[in-house]
Amino acid sequence: MGGNKASRADVAAPMAPSAGAPMSEAKGEAARGGDDGTHVAGPAAPARMMIYTAMLAVEVAAVEPSLAKVRELVAAVGGHMQDLAGARITVRIPAAEFEGFLDRVGKQVGDVVQREIRGQDVTEEFLDLDLRLRNLTATRDRIETLLSRASTVKDALEIQRELARLTQEIEQIKGRMQFIKDRVALATVTIELRVKRLDDASLPTDRHHPFGWVRELGLHSIFDMRDQ
Repeated sequence: MGGNKASRADVAAPMAPSAGAPMSEAKGEAARGGDDGTHVAGPAAPARMMIYTAMLAVEVAAVEPSLAKVRELVAAVGGHMQDLAGARITVRIPAAEFEGFLDRVGKQVGDVVQREIRGQDVTEEFLDLDLRLRNLTATRDRIETLLSRASTVKDALEIQRELARLTQEIEQIKGRMQFIKDRVALATVTIELRVKRLDDASLPTDRHHPFGWVRELGLHSIFDMRDQ
């Protein structure tokens, strides 16, 4: 039905079929050299966490049936619609289905005339947040033990205020980590549908008609009246 005839080069990011899987909590182990020449297990680098987004401009014959087809493709891969404004639809797609979904839009919805793909590596941010969360949680646990030992009301109130501050910061970090996991697991794709328009050059003019019998029968003057 459709095809790819992008009018400008893609802004591409490295992709992998498993890019959408949230980074495993398990660190894994890699071999490193020991003092005696043997290999000793050590922590391996974690899997990369990538957030993928895409913007497609697609030429279609009609908007409504094309929107219905986009929704059908989204449902087929277990995604969902995030926003719809006129002929512009934003959907969330499982990251493992990202490339395949984009290809199917070009083949089954219409002609892709613009395609932009971006990938954001959030691995370091997530690791930093995870470390901060562990440290803050450990600090809060230690301060909670101090609360039971507080000898005065003033001391107890000061400890409670500090606990409240730490708890708020911990919840903020947890919220950010959950947001990152969600964005990594589900790629965001925005599709703008554009109705195809006939090229003026393809329309018959007053000096040429695609059918010779029109002029032979003297009917060309009837068609030429449209230009007057």
